[in-house]
Amino acid sequence: MIVPGNLELPPGPVPAVQVFRYHPCDCYSPADGPLAPIASIVLSNSSESTAGTPLAIEVEISGLQPPLRELLIVQSSQKVRCFDLTGIDVDSACLSTIQISVPRWVYPPGEAVFQSLAASPTIAAPSNTSDSRYVLAIGRRPDRNNDVELVWLDPASGQELVHKQVWANHPTMRLTTTPAVGPVEEARLPGEPVRNMVSVGLHESNPPQPNLKAFLVDPLATYSGQAIMARNWGSPVLHENGDLIYPDDGAFVNAFDNQLTSVLPTRWTAPMEANVISCTAGVSPDRRVVYWLESSGILRGVLDPESATGTPVFTTGSGAIPATVGGSPALDGGTRWFINSDVSRRVYARYGSRFNPGNGNFLAAWLLPNGQAAEFVPPTVSWSSAGLPRIDDLASPFHAGIAIDEDGTLICVNEGYILALRPLLGDLNGDGCRNNFDIDAFLLALAGPADPSDPTWEEAYGAPIGINLLGVGDCNNDGAFDNFDIQPFVDLMLSGPLYCPAGEDPAPEIPCERSFASSSLHQQSTNDDTGSPSESLTREQVIEELAPAYQHFGMPLP
Repeated sequence: MIVPGNLELPPGPVPAVQVFRYHPCDCYSPADGPLAPIASIVLSNSSESTAGTPLAIEVEISGLQPPLRELLIVQSSQKVRCFDLTGIDVDSACLSTIQISVPRWVYPPGEAVFQSLAASPTIAAPSNTSDSRYVLAIGRRPDRNNDVELVWLDPASGQELVHKQVWANHPTMRLTTTPAVGPVEEARLPGEPVRNMVSVGLHESNPPQPNLKAFLVDPLATYSGQAIMARNWGSPVLHENGDLIYPDDGAFVNAFDNQLTSVLPTRWTAPMEANVISCTAGVSPDRRVVYWLESSGILRGVLDPESATGTPVFTTGSGAIPATVGGSPALDGGTRWFINSDVSRRVYARYGSRFNPGNGNFLAAWLLPNGQAAEFVPPTVSWSSAGLPRIDDLASPFHAGIAIDEDGTLICVNEGYILALRPLLGDLNGDGCRNNFDIDAFLLALAGPADPSDPTWEEAYGAPIGINLLGVGDCNNDGAFDNFDIQPFVDLMLSGPLYCPAGEDPAPEIPCERSFASSSLHQQSTNDDTGSPSESLTREQVIEELAPAYQHFGMPLP
């Protein structure tokens, strides 16, 4: 995990990026205290600040071994820097603190600066099949007439391939936007390569002038589209079909057709009930748009019409939480929206299925499928360091958006800590409890239904409830759900239930086990009777392996 911030180093705070292990190499307990970073990269002196999101990418660089490099691109208030993290892997991350060398490259070189407030770099290619990749960043160059520019950088060298003027001579502009890259919606001439579009929204618009602009990712292309809008501190979003979504402080949510025209054609506009918006909109695969109203804690949404001439359904009514929302809504594979807050210092979830097109409302309750409130309050923990007791309140204000990993883990950053909230391991039926009711669901997920006409695990649990199979089923933490998870799953079952719904007596929490993520555990599994891929494992063999769990709970074998 890569997190920017400020380190307290003499003579004062300096901008830095800290690297943390995603999975602890040893078991973690709150009594041990928060985890320490494995690397701290100091960017410069206190004259800079870091407020954007770092970009982690893989780039193949010829002449190096290995040629595939793990690069970290960081944009501060004055520079864009690239660091090579290739040396950090599962083994090295668990040995000791890692020293990160000097930047691989810095843009702009020398004394020149590339000014921004909270902008972030992004990565793009001219087409879906192109081998070329570019780092795109927006900033202001005082040495080039204070122009706000969109620059194309070579990710391997940091060389500026081309820059395009977005706004001329604007020395006071506060840049907070991240370029959004997506496809052009309409097909063009037969045989013409698919070209992506990058859209940049700008915070200031006084006097009014085109403040949302789009370019082709191809740095040699001449296309540029534009639109006039009110300001927004957030960034534009390009849906996979090419639609450009952008709320603004003019009390509207706007959608544009991402087409090759000099003026971006408006697809639809939906009014907001407030005129202050500071977030990037969340857009679901079916183009349901979600955003929050600044300082109100109210989540709103728009049902995007299927045709450009249709009328969007603007959500009204309920949807508030008792706090100011921080960051932007994040959507997981189970169509659950996640947001966090700074006043109540909590993380909230709402099911996408409760975005009700019938009355245009979100339902009021923030609930899990079992009826429990879907919110997380960071705890207060007591731990000791160097023999001295310490108490830390992990609940502090959240201002950034939430990141969601492929296993459903939520990565939340507040003013003092990084919180990794993982789905309940072993809860295969999604009732919020790990107990005997999860055994049949585990069997269904691994071996499939006994009758082909019966629902699959995804049909029975994954899709309707929104469970992430990797998150709940990867019991040995090797990044896959397969037969190697059988024995760890059985161990979890035999250790007793955990996090049971009201009415069930929970057993003591399962003791922390060492090194779940180590390669030795996976290697040991390959030497037993279940050492073949799960696809070749018969249902009878899976049942045989699960037999101890069935017997422990007095359940007959299926």
